[in-house]
Amino acid sequence: MRATLEFPYIGRVVPELEIANIRERLVSPYRIVYQVRRAEIVVLAVVHARRDFPEPLGSSEEG
Repeated sequence: MRATLEFPYIGRVVPELEIANIRERLVSPYRIVYQVRRAEIVVLAVVHARRDFPEPLGSSEEG
């Protein structure tokens, strides 16, 4: 995850959201979902890979 601090767009776009600045990194067995902002990275969720994606996160396009 350290590389994410230097290269925030290294993670893939979250397939359920398809929003360019909301990315995820897979750190088995977790999906770490984060938002890239100008001067920071905000972790939005840490989800076990076998769980469904959280609905409240999936329904928001806040940026």
